[in-house]
Amino acid sequence: MEQLGTSIPWEVVPAVGWSLVTISFIYWLVFYYLAPVFMNGRVLEVKVIPKFRVDSQGNSVYVGERFERQWLVPPHERPAQS
Repeated sequence: MEQLGTSIPWEVVPAVGWSLVTISFIYWLVFYYLAPVFMNGRVLEVKVIPKFRVDSQGNSVYVGERFERQWLVPPHERPAQS
């Protein structure tokens, strides 16, 4: 009997899944621990601002969201102001 398609080995799916989890964890570690060190104590602050509108029946409808990002220096590491 002729084989119509090719299949991938069963090990590939879990390997790809665990690789994504591992890469995501390393990415989080870099931004949580290493970025403030290399950015002189600054921390990335992200604000999510949801956007709503009112439809013709008076219901609030979620339209989207806006992100505001900025690097902040913690208060205890700010230079003294004169």
